[in-house]
This record gives sequence, structure tokens and C-alpha cells, in this order.
Amino acid sequence: MDASVALKWLLPAEQGEAQAIQILQGLCDKKLTLSAPTLLIYELLNGLLMAVRRGRATSDIVLPASQQFLKLPILYDTSIKSGDSTLALAIRTGLSVYDSAYLELASRIQRPLVTSDRDLFIKGRKFGCPVIWIEDLRLC
Repeated sequence: MDASVALKWLLPAEQGEAQAIQILQGLCDKKLTLSAPTLLIYELLNGLLMAVRRGRATSDIVLPASQQFLKLPILYDTSIKSGDSTLALAIRTGLSVYDSAYLELASRIQRPLVTSDRDLFIKGRKFGCPVIWIEDLRLC
């Protein structure tokens, strides 16, 4: 899962919000295990900052939301040994190193990446990475 999905938990009225909430519920109920690069934390916090700056949310909302997010049992990959493969993937796909970090982790742990980032989805699929579009996600 990338930040585009996690932000849907905290910012209402986003396309794919229902599926994102299903992921959150599965995580909280311990029916799902989520893995992400530690980059997720910074991307999520930056997304919340942008929401405040654009008038979409207030600090009274995003500060407690960020604290709740940080308490979620997400397995963060702290390995920097994947840097070479992440950079190679970024060069190959034309994506940023940031987006490629999510793809590299998904490929390495052999689990699909769930995203609502159209460019990441299209380029990830084009290069054979395991990617699921958020609105195509079906959880039992």
C-alpha cells in the first residue's frame, strides 16, 4: 500500500475511499498485514500538510489523525540494501525513486501494491510489478 491509499483513511471524499477503509478495517482487525517502506510515513505527513495548506483540512484534524496513523501496526521496511534495485526500477519505469520504493518492496516480498496513483499503477503493471488499482480491490 502506498500513501495515496493511506491518505484516504484520513481525508474524506476521496475516490476509492470505501476500499481504503476496508484495508484499514482489515489491518485493525488483524486480518491483513500491511508492509510499506518507511517513506510512507513522510509521504502521508506531507499529504496532510498539503491538505492544510490547500484549505482541505485543519491542523486540529490532521495532527490527531497523524498520531493515530503512527500507531497502526504497519510493518515498515527499513532496509537500505534495496537502494540499488529501487534506483534501477525507477530508471526502467520512469517513476520517481519514491514510487519505485513501493514497487521494489512489493516485488521483493511478493505481495501486490495497492495504489490510487494512476501513473504508478500504469507503469508498475507495464513493467510486470504486482500492482492493484484501489477500486479494483476486493476483500472478502
